[in-house]
Amino acid sequence: MQLAERLGVAVVEAMAAGLPVIVSNQVGIHGDVLKAHAGLVVECDVQQLGSALTELVCNASLRAAMGANAAALARQFAPGISTASLVTEYARVTRQSYNPR
Repeated sequence: MQLAERLGVAVVEAMAAGLPVIVSNQVGIHGDVLKAHAGLVVECDVQQLGSALTELVCNASLRAAMGANAAALARQFAPGISTASLVTEYARVTRQSYNPR
């Protein structure tokens, strides 16, 4: 379980491997994980973590569905896509135009 990290590189790596993830609501991409149904988000609480682990261990269809969603979400964080998004955002913020190759 990732407790707190701005992006959550380990989380993205796990999702890229097709694994559902359990993250705390302190990890920067917890909202993306929830929206994509790519895993479970818990507070930094041992009982919530235990419940989330039990839920994934005991529910194979949930694991499979969330794992597939996780792999799809991880593709959004691929270096080329992330870089293009970052450059586009910088261009928007600085009011400069961006012309991708």
